[in-house]
Amino acid sequence: MSHDVWLEQAADDLKAACVLSGANHHSQAVWLAAQSVEKAHKAILAALGLQYEEKHDKHLGHGTGDISKLLPDSLQAPRNPNVARMIESLETPAQVAGLKGLMAPATRITSSQQEIGDATELLTWCRERVTRADPGVQAMRPQ
Repeated sequence: MSHDVWLEQAADDLKAACVLSGANHHSQAVWLAAQSVEKAHKAILAALGLQYEEKHDKHLGHGTGDISKLLPDSLQAPRNPNVARMIESLETPAQVAGLKGLMAPATRITSSQQEIGDATELLTWCRERVTRADPGVQAMRPQ
């Protein structure tokens, strides 16, 4: 898939997460927020002409933090400690929400605003890296 399709899907997942959060479906909102960031990271790989599957290492998992490890150092700079914190903040609740085969009551997660805020910032961060990975790419404006 092309980077623009990945970014479009990431933005759509984030919009859906906001709707679910507003309806107090926080477990699903957190999961979709994490999905949006995962897809945004895949957009960076696509802008580099790579597919996640081509770069996939069996020692890595499927989460956003794992995909981040695949990004070239040149796209990580400037290093921002908040990026790692935000990715981690999304990974843990998302796992509780059902990733990696874990099942938990939907009522276990009672808020999703922090995760949606982090996902919004990370989506912007990823868009910036897509632009740097492919200078011809027009960065999509946040929805």
